[in-house]
Amino acid sequence: MIVEMLRIACPPEKRAAFLQRDADVWTRGLMTLPLFLGKEVWLDPQKPGQLVLVIHMESLAQLKAIPQTWINGIEAAMGELKMPETSEIFEVARPDPRYQRSNPGPAPAPARQPAMIVEFLRIACPLEKREAFIERDHEVWTRGLMTQPGFLGKEVWLNPHKPDEVVLAIHMESWEHLRAIPREWCEQTDAAMGDLLMPLTAELLEVIHPDPRYRQAYQ
Repeated sequence: MIVEMLRIACPPEKRAAFLQRDADVWTRGLMTLPLFLGKEVWLDPQKPGQLVLVIHMESLAQLKAIPQTWINGIEAAMGELKMPETSEIFEVARPDPRYQRSNPGPAPAPARQPAMIVEFLRIACPLEKREAFIERDHEVWTRGLMTQPGFLGKEVWLNPHKPDEVVLAIHMESWEHLRAIPREWCEQTDAAMGDLLMPLTAELLEVIHPDPRYRQAYQ
């Protein structure tokens, strides 16, 4: 499974129009392709001129097989709301289990109030320690988070062009749930990582259009 993360430069005054057309054009178009698994829209409150689109797909081979003529037609249909973008492709090393047992159906998920939150972490991890880090992070942090109110799910992504980086995408019910996690618990959980505690950078984003799978229980 792969994820394409698109960072869209979109002025705030055009955001609503862009999101509607993107849903009508790109999302509905992707839903006709066998590779499509799901899509979310994230917003960084500190960057109101940027939207983040997160698209789950079956495989990189299927993505590369999409005809360029099809892509050109979709982009043309965006018209004046086609915005500049940057793209990253990630391999999903540990997928959310809901992607393996369900389909979100044709209807996009409505916006939530209060907004669901994603903590997006980039971990600086030497390649030779990557598998050990991923395993211990799952046993320590993921299993620990499953005991915390508001935890909704977590994935581990890898960028083939950045072998010394591990990306963690953690969904939480709300800002309040994220902030309510005790600092002492976080420090103890970090300590349990031992020699595999790695430097990281973090982004906190609001999920303004969640994947419908997050209505289902995490296992």
